[in-house]
Amino acid sequence: MNIRACDTLIMQGNYARAIDCLQPHYNANPQGPGYEKLLDAYLLSSDTSAALKLVRKQSKRFGDARPQYTVDYWVLSRKLGKKGPQWENIEIQVVKNPYSSRAVARVLEKYGLLKEAIAIYELAEQRQPKLNVSFERAQLYAQLGDINAQYKAYLKAIDENRGYLNNIKLRITQNIGDDVSGTHANAAKEALVARIQAGGDVGVFESLLLFVYRELGEYERAFRWLKAKANSDDFRANELMNIARDARDIEQYELASKVYDFLIHSKPSIVQGGWLNQALIEQLWVLDRLDEKQAAMLTSEFDDSQCGNCFGWELAREEYKIKHQTIDSTITANYKEIMSSLRARYPRPLFEGLTYKSYASVLQIAGRFDEALIEFARAETLLGDSKEGDESRLARAMCAFYDGDIDWAKTQLEILLKSTSKEIANDALENALLIAANSVEDTLYEGLQLLRVPMLYEIMGQQQKALDAYNRIENILLANEVYDDLLYKKGKLLLSMGYFQEAKQSFLVLQNAAGEGMWKEEGYFYFAKAAFELDPGSSKEALMEYLISYPNGFYTEQARTMYRTFAL
Repeated sequence: MNIRACDTLIMQGNYARAIDCLQPHYNANPQGPGYEKLLDAYLLSSDTSAALKLVRKQSKRFGDARPQYTVDYWVLSRKLGKKGPQWENIEIQVVKNPYSSRAVARVLEKYGLLKEAIAIYELAEQRQPKLNVSFERAQLYAQLGDINAQYKAYLKAIDENRGYLNNIKLRITQNIGDDVSGTHANAAKEALVARIQAGGDVGVFESLLLFVYRELGEYERAFRWLKAKANSDDFRANELMNIARDARDIEQYELASKVYDFLIHSKPSIVQGGWLNQALIEQLWVLDRLDEKQAAMLTSEFDDSQCGNCFGWELAREEYKIKHQTIDSTITANYKEIMSSLRARYPRPLFEGLTYKSYASVLQIAGRFDEALIEFARAETLLGDSKEGDESRLARAMCAFYDGDIDWAKTQLEILLKSTSKEIANDALENALLIAANSVEDTLYEGLQLLRVPMLYEIMGQQQKALDAYNRIENILLANEVYDDLLYKKGKLLLSMGYFQEAKQSFLVLQNAAGEGMWKEEGYFYFAKAAFELDPGSSKEALMEYLISYPNGFYTEQARTMYRTFAL
């Protein structure tokens, strides 16, 4: 009979038949799986005499070479009060063959003898220091609740074999996440600091310490540590960038700005381009939300020569400058010349396409839609099948919409949405979806024609005019299919303008108006977000309602980030 059939008999509780089934397998291969299964069957059937006889025979025949069999005999004879081997016999066998320690420890662990298993590993390591069993010891310490010893053993395991690193990082993440008291976090940090202070090849442990700081959200501490390393001629740009981005992503803009500032101004003198280009772009984005005066200073402080080969920074700088100007024909012409100069200095299709795309956006804001269409088409050709190329295609269709050619725009958007990259910014996709999804009943596009006006003001940066226009057409569109679109667009505009109470009301109405439609999830999330911005304490119920309704929604991570503040 197949040994799996014997397993089935054990699971069914038919132990007598299981024993009969397993006996031939054991006789054929006494050191195979049949032995352990036969022992289990004897113990489960309470036939301790047969079990003792089996382990005694097994230990005498194979115990010297495989001392785990002696462990079975030692455990069972002690429990039954019978004569059997001593603990010292097991230790002697392990000393003779340290490599048997893993098998011995596994059997001890099976019987719940965790301290004895650790003692076996320690004894084996004394005889064979390169045995590399620290990872196994760490797991035993974890079961015993000896957290400090657990993390020391984990770090020793990394010293022994770098292959354990990712596994240990995963365990640290899980332990920290499940431990409200912070015991695991403190133990991990103390063990890492001690290991780093011990010296030697500590690079991997320094990175792991930073990983723990980031998991705990201790970005300030991580930054201080990296600054100290930089002052010791160990400038870690990539890790500083990671800290800055983590802080930025949770809207700790002041800390993010400090880290980016350190990166930019404390960098080694030979550094140009590369990460410096990216750090300048991201710092400008942060300062734009934190302190516009400092943002303007950054654009004037870092010119072309100070950054080197920094197309991205030069483009971001010029786009920032023009965003804060009132666009007229003179400024538009000057911007065209600046983009032309960038193309001459950076003659690559990607860069050229981005300059055409940027200039087209300025023309769009200026209301020169026919010219913008041409420039977006140029950008689209150069950017090809990329995220930026998709954005240019969408923008070209939106230009037609703003210019009043809704029929053509809708046709183009319906085609584009079937193949467009999912990496495109939400706002661009939302506008495209709004137009493509409507006009089923409104074949004359009367609703979209009215909605086009405030949307046009928005793209031109005239927020108050856009809000006034939304208010004027709200009652007119009450029975129109674009009414939910209006509420959504108006609510997001109010949110961006800081009118949180009014935004909250707009999204509350949207929840009822959207029904099972396109903006249902947005109605619940942005209502909660507006409530959070207005008064975090009063938003808990709204955030909970969204998280329960949409556990895997588009905005779930943002909602969780806001909800976590209640635990602080």
